[in-house]
Amino acid sequence: MNSRFDFKLTPAYSLYYGAAVLEQNGSNIKFLLENKKDSVLCGQLKNAFFNHLQRVSRIKDCPENYKNLPSVEFIKGTHRQLKDCVSKLYKKELKIAKNWRAADSVSLKTYLNRQKLPPSIESLGFNSEQCEKLRQIVAKKCGLILVCGGASSGKSTTIASLFAEIEKAAYGSKKIINFEKAFDYLIPCVAQAKIDVEKEFSDNLNQNFKQEPDVIMIGEICDKQSAAAAIRSCLTGYLVFATLNAGSFEEAVLQLEILGIERNLLFQVILGTICQGLNYIGCEIRLYADVVLPAKKLQKVVLDSELESCMEHFTNYSELLQATKNLLLGKNPNEKKSAVKKSRRERVPLYKKYISGRKVYES
Repeated sequence: MNSRFDFKLTPAYSLYYGAAVLEQNGSNIKFLLENKKDSVLCGQLKNAFFNHLQRVSRIKDCPENYKNLPSVEFIKGTHRQLKDCVSKLYKKELKIAKNWRAADSVSLKTYLNRQKLPPSIESLGFNSEQCEKLRQIVAKKCGLILVCGGASSGKSTTIASLFAEIEKAAYGSKKIINFEKAFDYLIPCVAQAKIDVEKEFSDNLNQNFKQEPDVIMIGEICDKQSAAAAIRSCLTGYLVFATLNAGSFEEAVLQLEILGIERNLLFQVILGTICQGLNYIGCEIRLYADVVLPAKKLQKVVLDSELESCMEHFTNYSELLQATKNLLLGKNPNEKKSAVKKSRRERVPLYKKYISGRKVYES
């Protein structure tokens, strides 16, 4: 195995997409795939491998077997086989927990396919009531929408899906400017802002206001400057999306107060808060979310005890609890259907035998 000329995939890419290099001999390569029927992934791997062969063939000391006609083969495998394959290639055991997608030690955003459309908010794990409330708040013309959660909890994916909902409802007529790094999905109405590192954040924001956007994505609120810019944009008449590393609505309010945002001013612009996280249930990653909306017009709330009574919570915890119960009890939702089919079958007593059309009874 010539590591200098061989085609390689990073461990994060392999574990995220379920694809790894099983074996390579010059221009002949075998990929191990969890989903062999994924034609898009197979095509991307083929193109990447062909481009790799074209690059290495230009090197002077490139072996001749790398210049032959390429051959690509895809073999179906399990996640455990994929992990063992990656560990063997990189000569070290990958210590990845079951909820490895949410682990801080593996950054997956760089390896996402930037040519795919964002998933719908229903497919993310929000229930029907939450989806209805989310569509209502993204239809507003101005205000602040916070997406809260820990690191790698899917905040950027949720915002990308909400932007797709805005584009679908407005038929692409609204313009969105993103001040964060580029999204991992293809959204036609989103324009990446040009940020000058030598200027302050507020100066970059004022410069991009000349493009007359309808929606602004501030990014993560982590200092006083970004917090003030988010509130000022809302008061100017823009619909602002921002992320915050908080676990609940109360924590988000407390963090913004620490960053210098007065509570009375915050309640004038806040439209809703999405507090979310990822959890491993069964064989898949599930989203647990709490969509918090003001129950009434918030004007002046002094005590923290009064804050909870002014908010409405819409969660999907009951669906996750039921899924966890079914998993612990070993229930399968398809068991009822199979049981009904079995009950409809004709039952023949064991003591009866049919021989040449005659019924014989055993003693």
